[in-house]
Amino acid sequence: MYKVAIVIPTCNAGREFANLLAEIAWQSLPIDYKLVIDSTSADGTADVAGNHGWQVRIIPQAEFSHGGTRQMAVELLPDDIEIVVFLTQDVRLPDRYSLEKLV
Repeated sequence: MYKVAIVIPTCNAGREFANLLAEIAWQSLPIDYKLVIDSTSADGTADVAGNHGWQVRIIPQAEFSHGGTRQMAVELLPDDIEIVVFLTQDVRLPDRYSLEKLV
């Protein structure tokens, strides 16, 4: 089985973000590392992620870029991670096997 990480860049993800994290926790695919890169949210997004057991890195909004932030995330991951799944903060996972199917 592969070592899998999930990375989610966030900025003020809102109330539904906790639902996404619960959906990820319910997935059939074991996740070895979970990372949120938060662009200095004012709504507690980073706290929600941390309370769900995610690693959180907070960056200034001015430093966010779609490619650069994702590259930074890859560089923060443990060396043994083989697959990185990037999600957006508003994605929904329609069933328990969504990530397994994706990987």
